[in-house]
Amino acid sequence: MPNPGDVFFGSDRSEREKTLLDALSMEPYNKIPARMLDPITRYVMNGTPPGGFLTAVITNNLLDASTRADKANEQLLRAYAQLFWWWTPRECHGSVERMEAWMTYCADCRDCVWEANQELLERHGGGKEEA
Repeated sequence: MPNPGDVFFGSDRSEREKTLLDALSMEPYNKIPARMLDPITRYVMNGTPPGGFLTAVITNNLLDASTRADKANEQLLRAYAQLFWWWTPRECHGSVERMEAWMTYCADCRDCVWEANQELLERHGGGKEEA
């Protein structure tokens, strides 16, 4: 069964980026401060290293994320966790090792990850559990 984060993002980078930006406009993600949208998108799409707070979120370090969060972001830790879980490939979040690997991948490698996740999702019935 694929990870819920292995959702369909489209067949090319521009479609994937549009889908991510569309997700960021939905509840509860639309409460994430606008200044955070570019760093999130640059990390997910290009492997650009994020700042300290996002690094803590991406690497699943709740203690560090909560101490680095400003007033606006400390109330949104759950939204950040859900955003990465539901709207990004599992290979780009969850541990320091995954984040570091994601940042070292070339664009073609990141594209292959998205495509492989999509194939898995389709093979397993769109991620829905069978009754």
